[in-house]
Amino acid sequence: MWTCSRGSQGIFDEPLYRYPTLAYQAQVHAACNLGLARAALDLTAEMSGGAKLMPGSRCLAERGYFRKGLAEGEAGLRAARARRLSVRIATPWTGIVAELWLGRIHIVNPWR
Repeated sequence: MWTCSRGSQGIFDEPLYRYPTLAYQAQVHAACNLGLARAALDLTAEMSGGAKLMPGSRCLAERGYFRKGLAEGEAGLRAARARRLSVRIATPWTGIVAELWLGRIHIVNPWR
């Protein structure tokens, strides 16, 4: 039974269930909103290459201001996703360098 009334007492009095129910809801809402934002950006990018605003003009996807806005939206979504998932942003190269430093990867020269 995972329904709740705002401000009411919980049904079960155990440590697991003392976690605020609205915090559970916030986690679900954040995931849903990230999915909606991803779908909106994908749909916008897909639709922008089709119709032209005026005959003889460039389509929306070819305009700089549109591409800049789409890139800002993509960056905002990725930042929110990284914050939500607590993802550590690191390039694959830094991981390889760390593995080399720790001696877990051995470089072999095949031309010797």
